[in-house]
Amino acid sequence: MANKFQKQVKKMINETTNVFPDKMVCHGDGTISIKRGYFYRHGQTEEGWGDKVMAEVSEIADLIEVWDDYRTWPRDSYFVARVGPKA
Repeated sequence: MANKFQKQVKKMINETTNVFPDKMVCHGDGTISIKRGYFYRHGQTEEGWGDKVMAEVSEIADLIEVWDDYRTWPRDSYFVARVGPKA
């Protein structure tokens, strides 16, 4: 079940008009992974996705890591930004 921080991040992301994630996954350690799926990259990068996410949640969260969760077709590929509470 999502904790207070995770619920705040979900609310902030869902209310924005700049970030459109495909999935948000709450982790037991209190962090949240925000995923954006892609088939073609079209010049997008995982760092760019992390920047977009942080532009929306930087007041309450720190960026822990970003990565490109690439998988060969027919499996889905994602840009992933993992954020946690500000230290």
